[in-house]
Amino acid sequence: RKAANVEYPALYADDAEARKDKAKFTFNCAQRGVANLMETYLQTTLFTLIGGLTLPRVAAGLCGAYCVGAIAFAVGYSSGEPLARYKSFGGAGVLVRVALLGR
Repeated sequence: RKAANVEYPALYADDAEARKDKAKFTFNCAQRGVANLMETYLQTTLFTLIGGLTLPRVAAGLCGAYCVGAIAFAVGYSSGEPLARYKSFGGAGVLVRVALLGR
């Protein structure tokens, strides 16, 4: 936030400014990575609890895989190159949530 000079309470830098300033673009990417985690965390927790009723070890393993994938996603996204979020296991979160739902 300080490096990009984005003042509170703004969640993101202005889009026009982010196109010109790499620091602001990277800040927006990092914010989006965190927002994605917040958007998927609740359903993943719910799916883990439901799946854990019948297959607790499988659900725990899949939830662990989600955590690793979420970290890889956030690190890749906050690099300032949005497509990097899918490298190194970052895109696995969707597959893990489907597996938890379908158990």
